[in-house]
Amino acid sequence: MRKEILLTLILLVIAASAIILGSSVEYYNPALAIAAQARANVVPDRSFVYVFNGTNRQGLAARTTELLRTRGFDAHSKGNARARTYTRTLVISRNGKMEQARAVAEVLGVRTPFFLISDTETTNEITVIVGDDFRDR
Repeated sequence: MRKEILLTLILLVIAASAIILGSSVEYYNPALAIAAQARANVVPDRSFVYVFNGTNRQGLAARTTELLRTRGFDAHSKGNARARTYTRTLVISRNGKMEQARAVAEVLGVRTPFFLISDTETTNEITVIVGDDFRDR
């Protein structure tokens, strides 16, 4: 009985450590690197991207748009978002083409979740709302 309790406690400590360390430690994984390269090879000029500034930093949407354009995306700055209190940058796919959204996120260094929204009222495929976590490059 004591061995089972001790073993259970050890496994719980190991699992908790793995969860904590797994979320904070970055490591090189060849499989992930290959997948990232494959995402980067998505044809970006077919991805129509609207960029909005969700912060109080002046010109952030324009600078982000230029970064995407230098990487071949058909990006357009749309100025400020309705709210300027976004703490995280969002990449929103409006047409279900998540590979294109992932390619945009890769260029921007975005690690936040992606959103998929079905929206037939817009012509853009991807919307980016730049948040406070975005670092100009």
